[in-house]
Amino acid sequence: MEFNPYAPFEWKLAHGRTLELGPRSVIMGILNVTPDSFSDGGRFDHVDDALYQARKMKRAGAAIIDIGGESTRPGADQVSAQLEQERVLPVISRIAEDMPDVILSVDTYRASTAEAAIAAGAHIINDVWGFQKDPEISGVAARSGAGCVIMHTGRERTRISDVIGDQMHFLGHSLEIAANAGIPGDRIVLDPGFGFAKEVNENIELLARMEELFALGCPILTGTSRKRFVAALTGKANSRRDNGTAATSAVARMKGSAVFRVHDVQKNRDALAVADAVIASGLERNRRNSLMAVYDITLKNCAFFARHGVFNEEEVLGQRFFVDAFLTVDARDALEHDNLEFTVDYGTAFKVIEQIVTGKRRYLIEALALEVAKALVKEFDTVLSARVTIRKPHAPVQGVLDTVEVSIAYPQD
Repeated sequence: MEFNPYAPFEWKLAHGRTLELGPRSVIMGILNVTPDSFSDGGRFDHVDDALYQARKMKRAGAAIIDIGGESTRPGADQVSAQLEQERVLPVISRIAEDMPDVILSVDTYRASTAEAAIAAGAHIINDVWGFQKDPEISGVAARSGAGCVIMHTGRERTRISDVIGDQMHFLGHSLEIAANAGIPGDRIVLDPGFGFAKEVNENIELLARMEELFALGCPILTGTSRKRFVAALTGKANSRRDNGTAATSAVARMKGSAVFRVHDVQKNRDALAVADAVIASGLERNRRNSLMAVYDITLKNCAFFARHGVFNEEEVLGQRFFVDAFLTVDARDALEHDNLEFTVDYGTAFKVIEQIVTGKRRYLIEALALEVAKALVKEFDTVLSARVTIRKPHAPVQGVLDTVEVSIAYPQD
């Protein structure tokens, strides 16, 4: 079954928590407790500062706080597991205690750090190596019940030239690792890894083709925040890339991404609110168009005395005409609201027919039938088409003839 990125998806997390993805975008605020991160290194490496920033991001609209203790920027020094844990565990514990309703993610590829972070209160393991660096981390994720963000990277390996082909190859292997560890699909979100060993044009192509990744059957997290390719497109320095980031977030949301890992929550929240509104409008339109609630209303044997016809005696003497109107009606609103306002008022329809048939003389009843059909479609917004039959029982024809009738549809079938 094809994955629908806008349908509700219950992401299952550690400690019995869940988070709905799909109908509305979800923001993951970045909280680096490192001295050397490319954008905000050294700003939040004290617990009180980190807690203040977490509160600020939550107020701005972040549902998740992603806490990292090792910089993943190109050329950053690798740190030990012990140092990483010394950085992140006090922050996770403090935020979990002070903000119990917020969802916490640990940005690590180490099994030992992930296990300790979950024990300290984290709900999600965000692995930038997609379970392919530390062979023990998938087991930690399985045992802990943590939600998993499995990221693609191009580092330290030979890549396939096609951007999506390389994603499918790498992430497909990561998903095999997860499945073999016993991690169910409702705990997995995929991250295409913008900026991780990707050139500017590759990041742009990845953003343009992101919807192809849903063939893997998982929601997508987008992490473009303040990345080098955003700077290349906007010409902005690190701390001034947030408007460009918000633009990429909106594009990614329109492509189906569910979660957005960002530094500036407010700017991205505003951009994503616009994207969510556009998506919701389109989904509602598609929903309404998919409803097969069309029915027919028939008014039969509407009788009127009139003077139509090509002969003079028809105008002088007049005769009775009988009208049948078959109306095809869009019944979606009528059935939903049980309200006459959204369907055809039979009395009004009869008066529309009466006004035309008893009005101006027509030489041809074909012309009369077409005018009646057009008037009925014009009168009622819910009428999709009208077929009108006019019978003339006393046509001036020599011989035995019961009746003459003409049928015409508008719009034409």
